[in-house]
Amino acid sequence: MSDNENKFDDCFCKLHEKIKDIEIKTDDDVIDILKQVFIVIGVSDLEDETQKELAMKLVKKVVEDSSVNDLDKFFLLDLIDNGIIDISGNCIYWYP
Repeated sequence: MSDNENKFDDCFCKLHEKIKDIEIKTDDDVIDILKQVFIVIGVSDLEDETQKELAMKLVKKVVEDSSVNDLDKFFLLDLIDNGIIDISGNCIYWYP
């Protein structure tokens, strides 16, 4: 297992513990999850670009594993994949 995979697994475990009681039902839930992603990756020793990549992977994994309906899941993943939701530094950008 590579160092990046270890970082992902470690961060995902920490994130999962923080968000285990959050169910994605509203926009506020997504924002709460994004806040927790910032907290988890903020304490890592990764470079900014690597943190951004890790943050996006974590958010995608949370959405993929969620119980949200397939249409909403597709929509959320599409927003991430097409750069409409972007994480950079300590900011979340939304490009409508």
